Amino acid sequence: MECRRLKQLVRDWYHQVMEDALAPARMMEFIKRHIERCPVCQTDQALPNEIEKIRELVRAPAPTDEEEKLA
Repeated sequence: MECRRLKQLVRDWYHQVMEDALAPARMMEFIKRHIERCPVCQTDQALPNEIEKIRELVRAPAPTDEEEKLA
């Protein structure tokens, strides 16, 4: 990831996701919007792979057997 601004934004948004203050899907939408407007991001060849790694990281985990029993 070459864009310093995106790195900082992702870091901030990730903390918000971990605090349940931001939905993971919303974070990914913010990332998409930034990339659409940022010339640095648009020329970064490695960015799609990096974004996929971020998507996997913030994806909601599957419920465990214990959580399903409690539901």
